[in-house]
Amino acid sequence: MLVMYESVLQAYGWEKGWQTLAQIGGNVRKFDRVSSSTAKDVTLGETAYAFAIDFYGFSQIAIAGRSNLTFVLPADFAALNTDGISILRGAPNLRTAQRFIDYVLSEDGQRLWFLKRGDPGGPQRFSIERMSIRPDFYSRYRGVSNIEFSPYELKQTFTYNSKLSGARREVLAAMLGALLVDPHEELREAWRAIIRRGSLPQDLTELGRTPLTETEVLALAARPWSDPAVRTARKIEWQIWARDKYRKLCASPSKT
Repeated sequence: MLVMYESVLQAYGWEKGWQTLAQIGGNVRKFDRVSSSTAKDVTLGETAYAFAIDFYGFSQIAIAGRSNLTFVLPADFAALNTDGISILRGAPNLRTAQRFIDYVLSEDGQRLWFLKRGDPGGPQRFSIERMSIRPDFYSRYRGVSNIEFSPYELKQTFTYNSKLSGARREVLAAMLGALLVDPHEELREAWRAIIRRGSLPQDLTELGRTPLTETEVLALAARPWSDPAVRTARKIEWQIWARDKYRKLCASPSKT
């Protein structure tokens, strides 16, 4: 799930990205602890939409039906990464392992990933609901599979920087928790206050302001973050900072 937040920051830049994430955070009903539950809440009618990993969305489409639920990727940017498959060095049954990979990548193997449970050639007991590595499947099984779009047809210039993401992953996760999740109620109240005032540009800038710049985050991740005492102190500091910021936004005078 962190890739979704990172994609917003990379696509829009640090300042605009945090403004966007803060506004989204102000709109959401809750942040789930389990990534699979977001799509389930949509199926149950608890939320109108949710961020979800693709196969969690597709599995809920299988339950609710394609006419009632859908999964979409952002038209302007999306990060797609593959599920890796490999053979360990020194594998004792190398030939069997090679045959297994060949089968997974074959048409028969990919049909198990791509088709619904009970479809001819598809899984018989459990649906996997994963996108296929084979481009022709998306046209061949259109209207059959719950996966109704092809990642190969995406027309985007966005390139996800996995090196940048990896370098700041742990610090960014802590910041997201401290700035958006832990003070969620204060964030929601601040966002409502801004809407009542007419979404003043300076309010939106303040809503998305972070205690560290992008450069400072990378510097913190490079070495100090490995110290547990530093991590704990920073998380507490950011939580207090965020709550104070949101409360001040709530208390700002109304637009005249």
